[in-house]
Amino acid sequence: MSEKTLVMIRHAKSSWNEPGLADFDRGLNKRGKEDAPLIAETLIKEKIYPQQVILSSSKRTRSTWKRMNKLFELDKSAVHAYDQLYHSTPGEILKTINLQSDAVDTMFCIVHNPGITGFVNLMCGTDIFNIPTTGVAVIKVPSFSKLEMGEGELLHYFYPKQFKTD
Repeated sequence: MSEKTLVMIRHAKSSWNEPGLADFDRGLNKRGKEDAPLIAETLIKEKIYPQQVILSSSKRTRSTWKRMNKLFELDKSAVHAYDQLYHSTPGEILKTINLQSDAVDTMFCIVHNPGITGFVNLMCGTDIFNIPTTGVAVIKVPSFSKLEMGEGELLHYFYPKQFKTD
């Protein structure tokens, strides 16, 4: 079995312009709309392209992917939204990854904090304090379907503020 690349992405910055809106239904703010394609460009520069995407079914995760996918142009059939990834624990994220086939080599997973930070730290033995919005952790793993905590190797970690000069 060949090694796999798991790209963990926290959704882009969400909007708080509609106070009565349910958390699940919040979209992206201006910065989030700009950061999503910036991160996609960074992944493309690193030659990291998704063959499959799993994500929380919330509006902000779907909007993050929609803006990133303008650069990747991945077919909709390779994108799967899961209700259980909305504010999921590291264990729930792992269970959902384990449902995926090992037929693909590179999978993106777009989720929320604090689950993503906990997942990356447990998977890779790292001590990242907080993965910021649109933050990305690229992890080498042996499998998706049989993946266990602690089997990942962190290859890259980056987020939009690292690339901005303002």
